[in-house]
Amino acid sequence: MNNKHYSFIVDKNQKPLRIDKFLLNSISNTTRNKIKNTFYTEKIFVNNFLVKKNYRVKPLDVISVMMDSPKEILLEDISLNIIYEDDVLVVINKPSGLAVHPGYGNYKATLLHAIKYYLNKIGIVKIPERIGLVHRLDKETSGLLLIAKNDFSLQHLTYQFFTRSVYRRYLALVWGNLEGYGTIKGNIGRSLIDRKRMEIFSDATSGKHSVTHYKVLEKLNIVTLVSCRIDTGRTHQIRTHFTNLGNPIFNDPMYGGRNKNCLSILQGQFLHAQSFIFIHPITGKPMHFEVPLSKDMYEVLEILRNSIIQR
Repeated sequence: MNNKHYSFIVDKNQKPLRIDKFLLNSISNTTRNKIKNTFYTEKIFVNNFLVKKNYRVKPLDVISVMMDSPKEILLEDISLNIIYEDDVLVVINKPSGLAVHPGYGNYKATLLHAIKYYLNKIGIVKIPERIGLVHRLDKETSGLLLIAKNDFSLQHLTYQFFTRSVYRRYLALVWGNLEGYGTIKGNIGRSLIDRKRMEIFSDATSGKHSVTHYKVLEKLNIVTLVSCRIDTGRTHQIRTHFTNLGNPIFNDPMYGGRNKNCLSILQGQFLHAQSFIFIHPITGKPMHFEVPLSKDMYEVLEILRNSIIQR
């Protein structure tokens, strides 16, 4: 990424204002997310001191900001597993290990590079905003992703996710023995210690409300296969919720789910976006899609089932 430097001397008549709001008003063509991410990378200084987003600017403060300017996403011919396509949308089964968008350590060969190539290949002249990405999955999470082919469909579908009207179900293998079914709630926010991780906070001002419903499908000795339905779509939501419950996702190194008992055949964490239902932006009809677990996930389950039989 390229870096762009901004510097400001606060007006002498400026009233106290949170610095994130000040920057949003002062930097043209930026967004709340861009400013938020800049705080995470610790590149905002006031009077030569690093500050957090709740700092309140004062008259004559000297503000220095180094903001990442993402490079243009180039066309890359990367195979896509398309399970449905029409004139306005595409449904993709994303494999584990493929980053959805460029970020730290993943500047090339992401899903967005592949989508941009594909849309160009099929003759779409005006690439929609965000290259049609309606929602996201973590790099190591597999399963269903929805792509819009035009701005109208993008807005329509994004609104459905925003209003939580999309039905989404995941399959997850978690450590420990769970019983029956349950609901996990909490305020999810970025960890104060490790900014790549998310945590549950008791204070609602430190995180966003999140809800995950789960049902036990199969108990496999020291792990449990669960079906998860999410009401909200927070970053790392299912991973954070089950970690907070004491049952991290199998083979998830970031949240303590990877150890010597994990099987090397598994490509990533055992978390799969299995199905969703949304309303088609043109026809108004419900669209239901479901994709099976990947081969390596099936193999892990069979190995675990056989090990129980042998015991």
